[in-house]
Amino acid sequence: MRLGLHIGYWGAKRVDAVPLVREAERLGFDSVWTSEAWGSDAGTPFNPHGNAPLEIVRMVEWGMTPLRAMQAATSGAARLLRLPDVGTVEAGNTADLVLYDANPIEQIEAVMKPAMVMRAGEVASGGAL
Repeated sequence: MRLGLHIGYWGAKRVDAVPLVREAERLGFDSVWTSEAWGSDAGTPFNPHGNAPLEIVRMVEWGMTPLRAMQAATSGAARLLRLPDVGTVEAGNTADLVLYDANPIEQIEAVMKPAMVMRAGEVASGGAL
C-alpha cells in the first residue's frame, strides 16, 4: 500500500519539516511533500482585514524567498482552496491584480505600498504607475 504525507506551512506556526520527514520515512510513507499557502483569520474577532502585505513581508523575514512568499499568497492559497481560476495570471482566470512601483521580488517591502489594484479586470484604486 502506498502512503503519502503532506506537511503544510503555516506562517508563524512554521515548524522544521526535517524531523517530520524522517519520521514519515521511518513509518514507511512512500512520499512526503510540502506546500506553502498564506491564509488569514480575517473577519473573526480581533483579526481585521488588511494584514496580508505585512504577513508576506514576515514570511520573507522567517526565511522564505520573496518569490515563494508571493506564490504562497497567490497560487499556493488558490491551490489549497481548490480554486483553479484564481491565483495566477493567465487567460481565462479571474483578473484581480496588484501592481507596485518597485519589484517585490527584489524589495519585498514594496508589497506594503500598492500603486494600483485591479478587481475583476477594473481599476479599484490607484491608476497610474
